[in-house]
Amino acid sequence: MFLKASPLKDPKGGLTAAGRAHFKQTEGANLKPGVKGPADTPEKMRRKGSFLTRFFTNPSGPMKDEKGRPTRLALSAAAWGEPVPQNAQDAAELAAKGRRLLERYQNTKEKSMKKEGEVTVGSMGAGIKNPTQGSYQGPIPGSRKKKKENSMKNKLKKSSPLTDSLNNLLSNTAVLYFSSHRAHWNVEGTDFREYHDLFGEIYEDTYDSIDPIAESIRKLGDFPIALGDAEDMSSYEDDSATTDARELAADIYEKNKVYLALVKEVFNVATDSNEQGIANLLAGRIEMHEKWDWQLRASLGISTGTPSEDPETNDDATPGSLADMLTQMLEMSNKSEDGSDLIKMQ
Repeated sequence: MFLKASPLKDPKGGLTAAGRAHFKQTEGANLKPGVKGPADTPEKMRRKGSFLTRFFTNPSGPMKDEKGRPTRLALSAAAWGEPVPQNAQDAAELAAKGRRLLERYQNTKEKSMKKEGEVTVGSMGAGIKNPTQGSYQGPIPGSRKKKKENSMKNKLKKSSPLTDSLNNLLSNTAVLYFSSHRAHWNVEGTDFREYHDLFGEIYEDTYDSIDPIAESIRKLGDFPIALGDAEDMSSYEDDSATTDARELAADIYEKNKVYLALVKEVFNVATDSNEQGIANLLAGRIEMHEKWDWQLRASLGISTGTPSEDPETNDDATPGSLADMLTQMLEMSNKSEDGSDLIKMQ
């Protein structure tokens, strides 16, 4: 006599207890939880990159239902440590992040394979001919790609303290742009219009500065970083997932404060390098980000304090103040190429 197998599917939807047990023993046996922490290993890069790319490049549905609640597709991002996307643009950003992770995974995998290949060649017996010696005339496998990589590395060796500083500034510029643009999209509340417009002005202005900074690096003979690597190099992360207006404003205020200090540092490097054109560009950026600092502080009701109490926010007391920078620029314009003074100050 045969026992009738328990049904696996529940007529009302989903699986029965027997169905779940069967699934766990078969298909679900290899399931792993999502990667919530940093994707700092090749396996985590591959898994998280594959998930974000697969589900958010061409989403199978909207991010919110008809009542404005996040859909199951949108909520799945949280299981992988990502902010719940609110719209198609947010989904596109998750997909882009997934592609960057897969690219990093591929690069890491190729480097690992090269190292393994070097170990294998080094451990070969003397009886096996080394293709770089003797009568071997064909190209060494992978030599063209390696030659191209070495050529790029040689170009990057031309970097100077100024180009390194500009690349650091470029990465922080990109992340500040992403953060302020995200705040512009996501802000909610009674002060929506005020902050929506303010964040819009900040992200548009910051975006417009990316190209001039990158072109300054090229003029100096170096190469700008890939914008996909910007967050890894920057001093802060594009990590604010809130919709609260004041929380978003506080986040952008803090990032802009760090950014402003960085621009002043790079300005000093430019003046020391006698690059007046780049110094002029950076002086303009300082003026704009001091404006954003003022407007964000005013909207948040943050007091600047007296000069003796808070020297960091007192422009006159700061070594990188606009007045000091104008003085430095004037000194640069009064020097010839060999460093001698053209104008003698009495």
